[in-house]
Amino acid sequence: MIAFLRGKIAGVNPDHVVMDVQGVGYKVYVAPSLAATLHPGQEAVLHTQLVWREDGPTLYGFADPRERDFFVLVQTVPGIGPKVALGVVAAGIDRVSRAVVEEDMAFLRGLSGVGRKTADRLVVDLRDRLSGLVPDAAGPEREGSGVRPMEDVVAALSALGYNEREIQSIMPVLRREWKEGREPEEMIRLALSQLAHR
Repeated sequence: MIAFLRGKIAGVNPDHVVMDVQGVGYKVYVAPSLAATLHPGQEAVLHTQLVWREDGPTLYGFADPRERDFFVLVQTVPGIGPKVALGVVAAGIDRVSRAVVEEDMAFLRGLSGVGRKTADRLVVDLRDRLSGLVPDAAGPEREGSGVRPMEDVVAALSALGYNEREIQSIMPVLRREWKEGREPEEMIRLALSQLAHR
């Protein structure tokens, strides 16, 4: 079981990265919002889950262990495989958890690869189990929920309709301007300002 990888990012694609760990290149599938925060040459840690399918093993990577655990939990729902589960996690653990607890079917059906029946199963199968993994599922989102602030910014820009190419074009500016403790809202305003001039 590979719990995490620590190494240098060798390549970045919209749905996966290649991580060089002591000379071995690992292909790790990640959410587009996470891929957008990574760049070649960057030292990084990805918390991983190895999934075995008919065509062989596949690694999925996450920014923190909480996302990985949620990814595993979501796959216990019949009809949800790793690719759909990755999309569910990318929508935000706290947001998805609240949708399940509150039976927000419109939100759940809007997730990539999730139809009416799968949304129903998410609610039935996970509603009573979320309290163990996400204790505050029905409450407001915590600060520092485990998703890195820069990833929050990327997710917000994606939700506003900006595509991967547009977001990637301003990432150097955002990384340069990022300072510890800076509010994500401030970074989003900066990002929108940069995008408006492109």
